[in-house]
Amino acid sequence: MAGVRGFADPNAHVSENGKQVWFQLVDGTLSNDTEALLPFYINAAGGNLTQATQCMLAGSNGFTANHAALAQGDNNLWAIANTPYSWGYFLRQDIPTHFALAEGWTVADMYAQAAIATTHPNRAFWVSGSINVPGGPQQLDQGGVAIDNNETPGCEAPNLDCYPYSWKTTAEFYEEAGVSWQLYQGTDNFGDNPFAWFEQFQNAPANSTLAERAFAVLGLQAFYDAAANGTLPQISYIIGPGGLSEHPPWSPSDGAWLHQQVVNAVINSPKYSSTVLMVSYDETGGWGDHVIPITAPKDTPGEWMTNPFNTSQTVFAGPGFRLPFYVVSPWTRGGHVFTAHSDHSSQIMFIEEWLASKGKNVVTDQLNPWRREHMSNLLQMFDFEHPDMSIPDLPVPTPPAIGPQGQFLGDVECQTIFPNPQPPVPYGQQTRQNSLTIETGFKSVRGSLTEGRFLVFESGNSALSLDTRNRQLTLGGAVPEHDTPLNRFVLHATANPPATTFNLQFFETINGQTNFIGSNLKATTSMDDAAVFDITDLGNSKGYTIQEVSSGQFLTISGNGKSLALGRQATPFNNSHMGSNNAAKRHPDLVDRALPPIPGHIALGHGWEWIWKHRLFSSRGNEDVVNFEVLTRRNQFLKFREIYQAVRTFGDNLITVEKDAWKRHRKVIAPSFSESTYKVTWDEAIKVMSGLFNEKWGKDTEYIIVKHMPDLTSLITLKTISAAGKIRNILAHEATNVIELYMKEMIAERRNKQEERHDLFNALLVSNEENWDNMNDKFTDEELICWYSFVLGRKGSSCLTDVLLANMFAFLLAGHETLSHTISYTLGLLALHEEEQEKIYKQITENLHTDEIPGYEKLNSFTYVLAVLYESLRLFPMVTMLVREIADDVTFSKQKSDGTIEQVPVTKDNLVILDIAALHYNPKYWTDPEKFDPTRFLGNYNKDAYLPFSGGMRACIGRRFAEVEGIAILVMLLSRYKVELKDPGKYAGLDVLERRAKLLKSEPRITTTVQEARKMK
Repeated sequence: MAGVRGFADPNAHVSENGKQVWFQLVDGTLSNDTEALLPFYINAAGGNLTQATQCMLAGSNGFTANHAALAQGDNNLWAIANTPYSWGYFLRQDIPTHFALAEGWTVADMYAQAAIATTHPNRAFWVSGSINVPGGPQQLDQGGVAIDNNETPGCEAPNLDCYPYSWKTTAEFYEEAGVSWQLYQGTDNFGDNPFAWFEQFQNAPANSTLAERAFAVLGLQAFYDAAANGTLPQISYIIGPGGLSEHPPWSPSDGAWLHQQVVNAVINSPKYSSTVLMVSYDETGGWGDHVIPITAPKDTPGEWMTNPFNTSQTVFAGPGFRLPFYVVSPWTRGGHVFTAHSDHSSQIMFIEEWLASKGKNVVTDQLNPWRREHMSNLLQMFDFEHPDMSIPDLPVPTPPAIGPQGQFLGDVECQTIFPNPQPPVPYGQQTRQNSLTIETGFKSVRGSLTEGRFLVFESGNSALSLDTRNRQLTLGGAVPEHDTPLNRFVLHATANPPATTFNLQFFETINGQTNFIGSNLKATTSMDDAAVFDITDLGNSKGYTIQEVSSGQFLTISGNGKSLALGRQATPFNNSHMGSNNAAKRHPDLVDRALPPIPGHIALGHGWEWIWKHRLFSSRGNEDVVNFEVLTRRNQFLKFREIYQAVRTFGDNLITVEKDAWKRHRKVIAPSFSESTYKVTWDEAIKVMSGLFNEKWGKDTEYIIVKHMPDLTSLITLKTISAAGKIRNILAHEATNVIELYMKEMIAERRNKQEERHDLFNALLVSNEENWDNMNDKFTDEELICWYSFVLGRKGSSCLTDVLLANMFAFLLAGHETLSHTISYTLGLLALHEEEQEKIYKQITENLHTDEIPGYEKLNSFTYVLAVLYESLRLFPMVTMLVREIADDVTFSKQKSDGTIEQVPVTKDNLVILDIAALHYNPKYWTDPEKFDPTRFLGNYNKDAYLPFSGGMRACIGRRFAEVEGIAILVMLLSRYKVELKDPGKYAGLDVLERRAKLLKSEPRITTTVQEARKMK
């Protein structure tokens, strides 16, 4: 739907794996064709799916499945922990009545279920304001905690789903205040009447007003008749029949007919001018949501509880995921979007405010204070000063099938025709462009603003706009479509609701760089320098004021709408939320070089241009395509083996193989990368550096001059991995002899049950402990070696060279060569940026006493050292491109500048080149990309645009190994020495980028330093 928080969300959550929330994890139990599932249109396959999916099942609405999908806030396990279908969606053509009703009046796009739970808990909350989470206004012996449907007297566990409930409902407060109310239901109410679950209603005399108003079976026709006669009570509850509930397998199309019946009764009533109809769903129905729920601070009484299914953790009860919610009334007419945080408690608070306006003080004491403070009372959803009695044109839904006894049969008919109504899940067939459907258009905004939208601020004929020439906020012209890119803004919240403070980001970039509004209204590329604005809704369509917090002044327009400044007088701005996002602006073209070239004054070396003119290829620089199209679809995009000759000295290994062979190699290798291995690596790196200080350089040596930095760093990293692997003679023998002899030595020691070694290569050898022990006494040394080749699916006497030798060589190469070069670049950059060295040294001294040797437990204390390593790898990635060979013909979707999609077929055996360096220097993803700024890695950063270790399942298995060793080396070195330029005069008159180019000029090559290290010694 255009104008609501949906697939164009500019604030979409980025999960811990570096991917946006759209990319839900997929494991082998679901599919081997991909590692991620994007939202998918459930009827995309065509045919009769539009009818079949009306009775499909989405997923679970339960506490366990939905908390599991939320994944402790990562929100990326909907496919695995719930169902893949929970990540599907309908389009406007599938549910036209729902769309029309929501857009005819006002829809809320941040309205949530009260609890992450099933029907009963949410309906109980709807009529009472609680599910009795411990610490709230209720007592534990009053029922609950309600997290599941239970109508059997007693508890499912101590203080869990205890039935019946006995805390006070809002209807009882209405009753006491003399407010008329009635629940309308038929004989089939689907068991959804929440008053039936409360003890005081169960015990009420049959002729009492409490029982009559809650339990009378009046039928919905009674509601329609009362509406037509203008005799509805002050408050009405409507409980529909199961067949029209839209609860799977009952269809949305049948539910649409009920929506229309109720809406028609209200808008045709003589009392419509004084009526409000709120249409809400109790829970998610098993459909997923990309927006992470707002939560109370951890362990807030009445909001957090011990997880009954994992008592070692506490979880929040709610609010949960978003639900459809719209309000029909003369004061909500016009197609607006209400953006404030709200849930079922909001309906309760609205009625309280309405009754207060009539002089009645009816306030429930059962609602937890945190909800009152953080959920909207919905008043800003209405414009009470400008009622609009017009009625929109509405589609007429098809009436549901009805049986001879009046029962609704839509589900029966659908399931009879379509016994398997589930749509196909498009594993491995998705791109972001063909999956995330974004409608063009806009909606005017009401209520407190929230993230997740592209906003236009207008006053009369003027609109806030970006002046790209003067790099500042200015006034532009307002246009009816509200679609001028320069006039759009993105909000970044600076505090949790109910605060309404934000940084404002310009949607349009300047020279490819993202900019924010500074306190002087100038554009700034740094969010740290962005001004904080308090944006307040004045209500009743009066607009929003925008106050710069530090000065207390407001954005104000003067000079007949020609001048914008900060002043004491606030100008109200009307707000529109754009739905289209002009998706192409954020996501560069997929085919052809999508990124600008690296600026010419960054001299990255003689060979840092890689154009393979003799092969057709598509050069890809887009973050989403790199991470999803190519990295996740590993069976479609294969490694281009020709470029791996340098690492195939001893045969295929994990780096060079693909498909099933890759899986087998990884199965053998993966266990050797463990916490114990990392600790060994840390300890040995510390020892190597200590030996360098105390023996090679001498304790009192003040200056060490290094002419060629890799001469030093290669020696350090090679010694470290040799020590970590206990290859004592690596510098004294040919590499092949060392590995083969060491392999036999380890096997002999193992068979003789001598003390077990805990090192890198032994971990590789004994990765399948049980199978090894079973074979210990049955095979010779050579046969045991060959057994590992069977694990890899190979046979024959060459297994030693092909498998173990090859992977150990890969360990040696990947384990020191790339890190050696990275540390060389890092030290060069630190020499150019002394202030960054000081930050590292400060962190070292804060965590270590004088002359203290850092233990492995200190690793995570050196966050800034890791940030420096990461920034060095961003500027100078050791692997500058990933080359993939297309296994089968494939079609890429290319979004053109006019927004249309062009299908570009590429035949198999061609190449796709992923330009990592260009990605790392893309100003769309990195502010001031040429700048050496480690702080960009101290918080959240765009992990999709950072690929020094590749990505997806084929990402570098040794990443953590390199990080641990790199931190240890830099901490030891920089705790003793300061890195400086040997001849600073050579760099006089050069700016920092030119100095960097002169110092770090390099050539792309692979150094197999097993041999070269012998020369260095």
